[in-house]
Amino acid sequence: MKKIISILLALSVVFTSFIAFTSTATAKETLVNVSQKQQFNSQTNLFNFSGSTVAKADAGKGLYYAKSLNAKGKKIDGGREDRSPTIYKGYVYFVDVNGSLKRVKTNGKSKKVLVKGDETKGVYYIIYRNKIYYNLISYSEEGVSLSAKLYSCNLNGKNKKYISKSSEASSIFAYENKVYFISGSNLKRYNIKTKKVSNVKKGMSNCSIINMEGNNIYYLRDAGNEIYAKVTRYNVKSKKTKNFTPAKDDCDGYVHNILSCLSGSFVVTGTGAGDAFAKINGSKFNYEPYYSKYNTCGSCLAYYKNYIVVSNFDNDFNFKNYVKMVKVK
Repeated sequence: MKKIISILLALSVVFTSFIAFTSTATAKETLVNVSQKQQFNSQTNLFNFSGSTVAKADAGKGLYYAKSLNAKGKKIDGGREDRSPTIYKGYVYFVDVNGSLKRVKTNGKSKKVLVKGDETKGVYYIIYRNKIYYNLISYSEEGVSLSAKLYSCNLNGKNKKYISKSSEASSIFAYENKVYFISGSNLKRYNIKTKKVSNVKKGMSNCSIINMEGNNIYYLRDAGNEIYAKVTRYNVKSKKTKNFTPAKDDCDGYVHNILSCLSGSFVVTGTGAGDAFAKINGSKFNYEPYYSKYNTCGSCLAYYKNYIVVSNFDNDFNFKNYVKMVKVK
């Protein structure tokens, strides 16, 4: 399970910008923007947001609910390795160290296990339109992933329904009543209204979805020994693709996270002695504009409202705060 968690954390992700032409379109696109940002955070990060409020997992201490990004907040769960929180309708949903999906009220009460995990199973999930959609991943005793299956259930964990086989190393995203996921060598979608699964794109072997913004899906293809990810943007409506290949010779170390979106491509890189944040401009990694914003950058790359955020540490590698790096529309 640790191997898959590492893969998902290393798959970097992405931030979105929508252009509104009418007030109605603005409202609709804003909702899409927020929903897909939350879907991303819930699968790959230690915090999530709803409005200004934040649920965040403090490594070694527990899960907190706070009024703003860097406020201390109230401890609502004592799990030392909680992760992947989502705030939804008065509850915080999260995954514990055993891979179980749980929820607890924002005041710390009414804790409940929704999907049970253990050493042989783990859960990755999103919440969309009053339903939970989740990958249930099975592992061998050695921690090697064996299979993954996509399910849905109610917000209280009841009415669990099998949807399809899926990919254990890929995130899932939802848009316009459809849930997108990878199964085998195909990108697929589950229609929430018709309850049917259909193929969207072939040739997706060894690929992982890292983000979705509107109709645009961003995915990585395993490049073997390549440490610099190759990202493709695929529009599920127009069927058009665009490839992004970051530079290989202008980087300070291993690429922990890469975020490609309409606003640009961003990375967190490093060699273990502290990480760094950069924007990819053409074939260059541009670090300079961002050094003054943090002390020692962590590998966490996430959304907070309309910002790209990274974790920030002091000289002794103790967590200090989250820093807003880039504003997106």
